[in-house]
Amino acid sequence: MACLFVMPRDLMEAATIDGAGHLRAFRLIQLPLALPAISSPGILTFLVT
Repeated sequence: MACLFVMPRDLMEAATIDGAGHLRAFRLIQLPLALPAISSPGILTFLVT
């Protein structure tokens, strides 16, 4: 889950300025950007087993 720590802070700052809370910013910005890194190990594990 290191991908969540290397997200650009500019995106989170822009979301805060636009009025998004922490949960909404996570759901609409961080999660879609991190989804490939989160789902890839699961897909590869499924294919290998």
